[in-house]
Amino acid sequence: MKKQVLLFAALAFLLVGCDFGSASESSSLSSSYSPVYVPEEEYQVPEDVGDPVVLDGTLSVSLDEVLVEEEEGGRIYFPVQSGEDEVLFRVEGGTLLEDGSLHLAQGGYLTNVTPIQGIRDVAWEGESSDGAFPMERASGMPIVDPFLGAYVTEGTNALPSDTDGLFFSIGPSLGTLNLDGFSIGTRTDSSVEPNGKVSDLSFYSLNDTHGAVSLNEGNGEPGIAILGSYLREGAWSNPDGTVILSAGDMWQGTADSNLTHGGIMVDWMNLVGFDAMSIGNHEFDWGVSYIEENLAKANFPFLGINIRDPEGNAPYWAAPSTIIQRGGWRIGVVGAIGDLESSIAVSSLGGYELRDDFRGLSEEEAKRLKEEEDCDFVLILVHNGSFPISAEGSKYIDLVFEGHTHRGYVDVDAYGIPHAQGWANGGHLNRLDFSYVERTGSFRYEGATQHGGYEMVYEGVSDKDVERLIEQYSSLIDPIKNEVLDPYFPGMTESEIAVYSTEAMLRYYQGKYEGRYEIVAAFSNTGCARTSLSSGPLTYGSLYQALPFDNDNVLVELSGQSLSYLLGDGYLAAASELSRWEVDLDKKDYHAIVLSYVSEKAEYARMMAEIERDSQNRQRDIFADAIRNGDY
Repeated sequence: MKKQVLLFAALAFLLVGCDFGSASESSSLSSSYSPVYVPEEEYQVPEDVGDPVVLDGTLSVSLDEVLVEEEEGGRIYFPVQSGEDEVLFRVEGGTLLEDGSLHLAQGGYLTNVTPIQGIRDVAWEGESSDGAFPMERASGMPIVDPFLGAYVTEGTNALPSDTDGLFFSIGPSLGTLNLDGFSIGTRTDSSVEPNGKVSDLSFYSLNDTHGAVSLNEGNGEPGIAILGSYLREGAWSNPDGTVILSAGDMWQGTADSNLTHGGIMVDWMNLVGFDAMSIGNHEFDWGVSYIEENLAKANFPFLGINIRDPEGNAPYWAAPSTIIQRGGWRIGVVGAIGDLESSIAVSSLGGYELRDDFRGLSEEEAKRLKEEEDCDFVLILVHNGSFPISAEGSKYIDLVFEGHTHRGYVDVDAYGIPHAQGWANGGHLNRLDFSYVERTGSFRYEGATQHGGYEMVYEGVSDKDVERLIEQYSSLIDPIKNEVLDPYFPGMTESEIAVYSTEAMLRYYQGKYEGRYEIVAAFSNTGCARTSLSSGPLTYGSLYQALPFDNDNVLVELSGQSLSYLLGDGYLAAASELSRWEVDLDKKDYHAIVLSYVSEKAEYARMMAEIERDSQNRQRDIFADAIRNGDY
């Protein structure tokens, strides 16, 4: 199929072309991306940062003149003399090069340990890799998250004119940055006091975004440029009190994201400054290897406390929890996925299982975070439509973000704990606010702000940095997704798409196996189609969103009795030359084509014997060819 060849060629080029500075001649994802730097030990923010240094004018630092000390684990420190004061700087994810410059890997950053009174501007000298997004921010508190609330900079100061901080950071959210030097300007009217704590925390969450990169007004999908604007503006207004999270199913669902195996979405989350993501069932759709590859691209952890390998061990790519240091507080986030194995093709699970005791495991971890890790606030981030908290668990949990069922709500349970979920495809954005109450020594839920698809689409402003990120991918993706398959397409419902695409599969494989096997039927699950198609010009991108799954097509042998049963099964979309009543029930060697998602389900696997599978030609692309040829 010509289209399929084009897709693989474009994807191979894309994975190399969007390396953001990592030189590689290979088209394999594992060699195209280098793992993001993660410190071996969590940096502990000191309770007393000390008195701020008051600069006399601008402090300019040439890195080839500093004395660097490196700690075990890769953290770098160096002091700089300013008059009678010494200012200590810290580097995460950095390497000192032979020419004296400092190489910052993606996710790495430079910041000050000694507070500097009244930081108002920051500038740097050096060179960033192609497609990089160097960012800077200032804060009244020590910086451990350099990108949340940061501003993209080309070297000159990007901070707002009213900036007044004690700490700053410079680092690449995407790509790499080689620093030769930097300068810090201060203001004389600074009023920022060290060692304070923010009184208000805002938690944002997205779920089931399904790679919805582009604006789609008809479906109320704002796209990631508008979503990014809402999230970044929120973080800019309160960077030390904002947490941005995802409850899973972020990658799979559109041509933009699928052709990059979720890479564009991970890059967007890096740019926005996400803090953590729980693993959803559709993160498994391309197999575990792509979860691993996307983790290597991410500046934030993936969570899943109940994911286990065949030996019962937790995978490195799904941590049980993470601790976020924000605004002087320690915030614990526990991640989990529901008992959703039936929603994942068996081969895509790669032998892993999703334990059904995710609630108990999560509550135990919440207790540990509160009692042993001294977390001030603990939330559950679960890819499941509900999380019923027990009376014991309610002592340790402050908030629950849910996903999977695509329902927009904020509900408060019997224990006063809010639970929230958003619609699919980015059509709903939840923000829940909490304030610290000195009298009780705990956080009080203040209420929720919900942005719906209509509001975001028709009132939202597009983020220019996110637009630039999309543009870096679009030159490779757009020629594929914008191809018009049929300028006069009549439109189809989801059920019609499932049936007609299955019929196209039957005809295709009858031709492919002619002379070898007589293919009498094809079967898909009725849920293979995820959205309807409007009348008018039909693009490949629209078809991709309607048929987003990359299942294999499996040639199977089955008995007449099994074939008759499948033809009458309402769960399946079937195409057959035989009616159910024409099947010879005594025949043992009928042949059919079955989507792997169906053939691997236990209830169907026992009815059929796999002969071979086609991992190259997808249901979507077979149907696309049929539409191009007017054969549907």
